[in-house]
Amino acid sequence: MNKKFAMLMLGVLVIGIIFRLFFFAFAYQKLPLSSDEAWPGLMAMHMLKGEFPVVYWGQTYMGTQESFIEAALISLFGAHTLTIRIYPLAFAFLFLAVSYWLARSSYNREVGLITLVLLAIPAPYLAMCGVAIPPDNYLAVTTLGSIALLLTSRIIASERRNLPAFILLGAVLGYAFWLHLLIISYIVVAVLFLFLKDKLLLLRKEFWGLALAFCVTSLPFWWFNWTHDFATFNDVGGQSNWAQTLAMFQIALMYTVQFFTGMRVMLYGDNGNNVTLPPALYYLLAAIWIGVLVLVLIVSWKRLWRLCYLSLKNTDGTALLLATTAVSIAVFAKSQRSGANDARYLLPILSALPILFAYGLWRLRQWAKPLFYVLMAIVLVAQVWGNVLLAKAWNNPALVAGPLELPDTRPLIRFLQDAGIRHAYAHYWLSYRLTYETQEALIVSEPYNERFSDKPVKFLDIVSAAEKVAFITHPTLGIKADDFETLLRGIGGTWQKTNLTCFTVFYDFLPPCGAERTLREIPRDRWQVTASIKPAKAPLMIDGKTNTIWASDTAQKPGMMVTVDMGAVHPLARIRFDLGTVWCDYLRGSKIEVSLDNQLWQTAFEYGDVACGLFWNNDQPRFLVHGDFFTCTFAPVQARYVRITQTGSDPRFCWTIAELRFFGPPAIRQPTDSTACPQSLPARNAAHIAAGGRDSVAGGRAGQETSN
Repeated sequence: MNKKFAMLMLGVLVIGIIFRLFFFAFAYQKLPLSSDEAWPGLMAMHMLKGEFPVVYWGQTYMGTQESFIEAALISLFGAHTLTIRIYPLAFAFLFLAVSYWLARSSYNREVGLITLVLLAIPAPYLAMCGVAIPPDNYLAVTTLGSIALLLTSRIIASERRNLPAFILLGAVLGYAFWLHLLIISYIVVAVLFLFLKDKLLLLRKEFWGLALAFCVTSLPFWWFNWTHDFATFNDVGGQSNWAQTLAMFQIALMYTVQFFTGMRVMLYGDNGNNVTLPPALYYLLAAIWIGVLVLVLIVSWKRLWRLCYLSLKNTDGTALLLATTAVSIAVFAKSQRSGANDARYLLPILSALPILFAYGLWRLRQWAKPLFYVLMAIVLVAQVWGNVLLAKAWNNPALVAGPLELPDTRPLIRFLQDAGIRHAYAHYWLSYRLTYETQEALIVSEPYNERFSDKPVKFLDIVSAAEKVAFITHPTLGIKADDFETLLRGIGGTWQKTNLTCFTVFYDFLPPCGAERTLREIPRDRWQVTASIKPAKAPLMIDGKTNTIWASDTAQKPGMMVTVDMGAVHPLARIRFDLGTVWCDYLRGSKIEVSLDNQLWQTAFEYGDVACGLFWNNDQPRFLVHGDFFTCTFAPVQARYVRITQTGSDPRFCWTIAELRFFGPPAIRQPTDSTACPQSLPARNAAHIAAGGRDSVAGGRAGQETSN
């Protein structure tokens, strides 16, 4: 290697490393913590308390390596933003080192140095990965995938079969398989090239050593899936049809890949907030990338042609790296989870693309050194320019708090603490961030699993059992304040509302029946239940078993009716419908009528579709999303007879009640006229609800509003 060239490249590399450290410090100052970062940090805190989750809370994929590492860091340095961000920074530098060795193994030391320089001052998306985004093992899996490619390249270059190398490769692939299914691209490439090297691969002990090592290091993944009906494959294993795959393939090549070449700058995470380089630089950079990669194909054509004969004879690393690129794009296009801005799912191409580009530049250097230096300078200028655009975005507080949805939470935290509120509900993007920022002095939960609706939510049981809670809304995250207030009006009761910067906080809730904790359950020993459909099964609603149900067995339609004679007059304020395991068969619309004599009926409660709506439970509003029960709560009335009428319809689902339970206050003042019910609650038509587009019938009294 030319010494002058090596010194120049190493000098640029040192500058790049300093740049990465400066960029990390800048992001630490300007970019607040996100829930994606806080989530593994919270798991780390709970690991220190004895919990050992093998996948992320509330989902069925992504191994918890990050949390185990952060648990050690938190035990040493405490739970802070910096503690969380050491992990991605460490993997950013590890990826840098592994990429050098992979480039050197595939070609030579000079190509390795050029690769280092390209990655030291990286495309903005990779720079983000070294700060915090995306977390959740994506850069870690890409780094492990690069290690797997390095091991594969050495195995196929060797003249003899090396059992330890096969075992190590299997261990790396298996461990990464637990971390994320993103490793599948590397598994396909590794197995393919091992087969091309040895057509009798399946008969070799080395292959079975690899397979055994894979199974051992991926055991946490298999244990979780064995005990959860292989939920990972159901949740993230979906594949698009061929028309969708072709469309996504085109999107990957024409759009998503630009985040990795530096032509397009994503301003945060994987979302639609991105900008492009100035047009002249954008098109010049595109021409350089395309030209250099075409050059690689041209100079490697004869060697690549031998792959058509299933032979690796006289091939270099180009075939392995091109295969990695092609398979990564194919997997991205085929997955149902991929979208145009989901660049994290295309991250494996970073194991190959910079090295291929570095190899093309190196070949140019053999023919025209001045051209090499000019092109290298343009690429580095473009990458620096992109990172400057990214830094400018992060330096804009309005942009960070607004479009990037990372507002300053300090005023909100102070308000909640001053109000004595220690538990709250908020959108995912706020909830875990607030919980980590306060080190669980404030526990905030999603009201339901907003990403995997049938999976449990961490902290939900704690918040739902709390005596004093708040609902935190944000203009662009989850349900809007006006829509939430409309839902509240639909179920009645009172509350307080306070505006804090971009947040609206609802708190001091009181149901229309007063404090629910004072209600008692009405005994069912004298009840008689009848139903307009399947009357013979009506007693199953009150048999004390949630696994025996009354069901209409026909699609829901208006007019279906259940009537209860309690055998005596009772004060009534809440009806609870237990759904058992058939959570989808809830009422699509309800009208509750009460009577003292089975002749004169008065309406106590009306509501539209409760799905994505609210009901009262434990003196706080609760969403019905994959829930096992819901309630109808109203101002206390005297009743002996209760008539529940279905007012909605659903062509797919029937109406099911597993258990029917009534609650009322210990005592209520008797009405003057014993033959009539008190005045029914006023009915008001609610606006069309944005969250789910449901309609409600509202009743009750709105809360007070303050602004800070």
